[in-house]
Amino acid sequence: MAQLSTSSNYSSIFRDGYYPHIDGIRAFAILAVLIYHVFPGCCNGGFIGVDLFFVLSGYLITKGLYRDLNEERFSIAQFYVRRIRRILPAYAGAIIFVMAVSMVLYYGFALVPIVRAARASVYFCTNIFFAGNSGYFDAASHQNPMLNMWSLSVEEQFYVFFPLLLAFIYGWRKKQLRVILAGILCISFLSATIAVFTGYATAAFYGLPFRAWELMAGSMLAVRHRIHPRSNPIVGIVALIVICGAFFAYRDHMLFPGLSAALPVICGMLLLDYGNLGPSRYILESKPIVFIGKISYSLYLFHWPVSVFARYLLGVNELSLTAGGVVILLSLILSTLSWRFIEMPLRRTKWKIRSYFMLAGGILLGTFLFTVTLRSAIRHQQENPPCLVEPMWRGTPPSAAAQPDPQWEETHNSGKNSLCALGGDDNPRYLLWGDSHALSIAPGFEAYSKQSGIHGLFVNRRHILLYKGNSYREPRNAEAVDAVLSWLAQHPELRTVFLYSRWVSAASIGHAGGGHVVAYQLEQQPEDLTPLEVFEQGLTDLVVKLREMGREVILFSSVPEQSMDIPLMLHQAKLYRRSPMDFVVDYPAYCQRQKEVSDVFRKLESSGLATVWWVDDFFFPQGEKRPLLTPDNVALYRDGDHLSSTGAKLLVEFFRSKLDAYFRATTAE
Repeated sequence: MAQLSTSSNYSSIFRDGYYPHIDGIRAFAILAVLIYHVFPGCCNGGFIGVDLFFVLSGYLITKGLYRDLNEERFSIAQFYVRRIRRILPAYAGAIIFVMAVSMVLYYGFALVPIVRAARASVYFCTNIFFAGNSGYFDAASHQNPMLNMWSLSVEEQFYVFFPLLLAFIYGWRKKQLRVILAGILCISFLSATIAVFTGYATAAFYGLPFRAWELMAGSMLAVRHRIHPRSNPIVGIVALIVICGAFFAYRDHMLFPGLSAALPVICGMLLLDYGNLGPSRYILESKPIVFIGKISYSLYLFHWPVSVFARYLLGVNELSLTAGGVVILLSLILSTLSWRFIEMPLRRTKWKIRSYFMLAGGILLGTFLFTVTLRSAIRHQQENPPCLVEPMWRGTPPSAAAQPDPQWEETHNSGKNSLCALGGDDNPRYLLWGDSHALSIAPGFEAYSKQSGIHGLFVNRRHILLYKGNSYREPRNAEAVDAVLSWLAQHPELRTVFLYSRWVSAASIGHAGGGHVVAYQLEQQPEDLTPLEVFEQGLTDLVVKLREMGREVILFSSVPEQSMDIPLMLHQAKLYRRSPMDFVVDYPAYCQRQKEVSDVFRKLESSGLATVWWVDDFFFPQGEKRPLLTPDNVALYRDGDHLSSTGAKLLVEFFRSKLDAYFRATTAE
């Protein structure tokens, strides 16, 4: 590679191929990611800082490899030694830190996805793990302290293939190297763009083939990079302003990556090329910014788990200004210590190549064994829980003689047993219809039906029963509802329909634990309808349809959603030396959570279209919180929001007199 200029127009700090402005770019990238994760409302597009990191990585890796190829001293072993010294110690330290803290804070099932992600990190496959389990912007991902490892897995996978590919192309078609790399970049970019437009955004977000073009953009810069003293010094500051604007202008609902990722990638390339010129130089090469850039790797590793742990400890989805400030300060302290005492010592060593590979093997093996040990600890916790948590109820389909198979098309919307008998096969009189929350109270109805002899059927669909409504997770929901209604029309003996679902989530209001919301659209939906109005109109339409079919409709209000499952609650209570009742949701919080849906229910009730059976008095007798454990130490919930079989039986038993009176009245009619 040609000797780089040290003209006075450029950084006077330049030494041994080091450009301080590159650390400055790293600083802006990590600060954007940090603020996005701690204060998401302040920097909505901060996630594109990762794209800057990809461009930088592609540039720096290719620059070293290209120089070695030109000087005929290319060594794949030396390349991996540099990667081991640069990446592995802090990487393993972060995994062990997350696992150690998680074992203290979490319990049982809550630990499983964390340990699985940690094990995937040891294999540098975290991106594949999250691509197969949830999207980057999903709440389930944002509760996992290992999420940030996905981008490092993408880079490590790139490091496995790219050096060999570059060496092959260099030896085969050296003169066409740039053209071939440009072709690979274009193929990857087009693949990412097509993927996000055809419904494969999660795969595109996490997958190396769809992210390779961002790394290749840096590579293209490295293989043609020459410093020219007459370059325009204004370009760097314009690129810096544009990328900072994108940090605030981008939103996580954009189709990404693809066309929307082109802007941060282009800005990253321009900053690499022109960032050490003119005004941008004084910003990017200022000492505080350069220092942040130096610790950016460790800061990226540690800031995310610290913020996840903080939100978990405080029981919030968003951090306050004070809590966020503490998270940032703690992240800076941890990353500085990691940089000083973990990263730097190994970078300065000069061992034999074999020693580095032995060290890498030892670190990875030790980290893997640590995750295995934790998995054994989790298994012990699951086998020896602090209370009895009953498994999910498995209903049995009615016999073919009593109820022919409705032959519903198998879709994501239907459960494993989408039609179950409640109490017995013969003479069913009612239908319980709903999602997994209806499934959770079905054991109570089954117990009542067996005792009373009033049999029923249960239809399990995984989404809210909105007539002519489709969700983004189930675009054929309306067809599924129509299929149930058509089947119901053939069974006039089912005079009563009990409807139950996770109403709040269906109305797209969110839920206490920060999980997903289900956005719905109605056929011929006016553009100005809010999600809550869509819910109200869709549910009302369904109830009207059922009434037109001559069915009585009874709605169950939602059970309280707890912030965590009961074993974890008991673990937290022991950790904080507090009563488990301190962690149970109180009545005002429950009412606030259910307010909008309750208003819709009251409208349906006052109009005479439906009857609502409110569960408040069961869970909050005289406004007080009910213990979530029976005297026999059996949990009323099987997780944070689904009742256990025992909880369902107690709830339905609470309505026993109302059920008896209702069915006596309908029998008399």
